[in-house]
Amino acid sequence: MSEPQPQYHADPRPMTRRQKALLTYIVNYKRASGGDSPSYAEIMHAVGITSPSIVGYNLSALERRGLISRAAGGKSRSIAVTGGRWVYNEI
Repeated sequence: MSEPQPQYHADPRPMTRRQKALLTYIVNYKRASGGDSPSYAEIMHAVGITSPSIVGYNLSALERRGLISRAAGGKSRSIAVTGGRWVYNEI
């Protein structure tokens, strides 16, 4: 029996400014670093967020939209941009 695949849904609400800022930062960071992911601390500093839990909340929202994925277990620096060309072309 195969493992169940995550189910993504298109959130009818537009992304918040903070979610757009996080996604833009992640995409630009990955481009500049050759594919590495930023840490929560780097995201916090770059986007002006004061708490790691706020970063996690917004990353979860981006993940539910199917725009990013993170490794199981919450490993640091494990963010993959899964929105494909759409994300890279829009940012």
